[in-house]
Amino acid sequence: MVSSLVLFSQDPQFSQFYAAPTYMNPAFAGSTSQGRLILNYRNQWPQVPGAFISYSASFDYYLPDINSGVGLILVHDKAGSGALNYTNAGGLYAYEFRVSKKVVIKPGLQFSLYKRGVDVNKLLFSDQIARGAGRTTAEFVNNSFVTKFDFASGVLVYSSNFWFGFAGHHIDQLNESLLGQTAALPTKWSVHGGGRYVFRYDRDGQVRKAIWGAFNLKQQNQFRQMDFGVYTEFFPVVFGVWYRGLPVGNNTASYHKNTDAVTILLGTKIQQLQIGYSYDLTLSRLIGNTGGSHEISVMYEFVDPRPKKHKMRVIPCPQF
Repeated sequence: MVSSLVLFSQDPQFSQFYAAPTYMNPAFAGSTSQGRLILNYRNQWPQVPGAFISYSASFDYYLPDINSGVGLILVHDKAGSGALNYTNAGGLYAYEFRVSKKVVIKPGLQFSLYKRGVDVNKLLFSDQIARGAGRTTAEFVNNSFVTKFDFASGVLVYSSNFWFGFAGHHIDQLNESLLGQTAALPTKWSVHGGGRYVFRYDRDGQVRKAIWGAFNLKQQNQFRQMDFGVYTEFFPVVFGVWYRGLPVGNNTASYHKNTDAVTILLGTKIQQLQIGYSYDLTLSRLIGNTGGSHEISVMYEFVDPRPKKHKMRVIPCPQF
């Protein structure tokens, strides 16, 4: 007999977190010179039965006349053989305040509908085992899904060579219980930032050779983790190496020391189209049992017909 008294989980995460910028922080809405469409796919631990599959799709657009960014985002996640899943669909808004010639502050908001559900037909209960295959269960589930209102906010501070941000998701701590009880979804907090150094531009001012460093520290309830690493670009190829975990600290209930994975990224740019693939090499005690994690990102930036002065406000962060 096996019993579990305490279970922990957290929101889905993307190794290419800056390829899902509006998922990380709503203040990234409208952070390109015009508009962009982003698609993300993650297959985590494919060797584990009922692996974790995450999808994200977003579109955001910059409105120069009102110094604002607007957007839409859709996130879907499926976990486990019981098809436990959630869908979050929302709208984004961010406004820019220029505090000096070189520094901009940009707060953002996200309002969403959050749906958590499970496919009861894919679950196997003890009475079905006892009475034989093909029998229906006598277990009662109040709801196969719940739909709630969700809220997130964030802020970015950036210049032409650095950025720093802070975001909170599920600030309202919605109740996602399927059993008519109380199961508050903990708020997820994140702090992220980085900088770049450009070695070479082309005649049109486009980056051709550069290096970026970035980090993303996340905490949700008692789960805490950091991604940090570097990207290098030799146009049109991008290569990156990332570490996920907390290399320092002690293993207590409030601060988890862990070494999760090293991520290897390879990407390319084809005019306005950017494609990235990354693989997570597991370093934790699950090493050899997960099959790693695979992730693909696709980003398309629309051609900007406006004067180049609008390109000066683009956030200089990595895009893979």
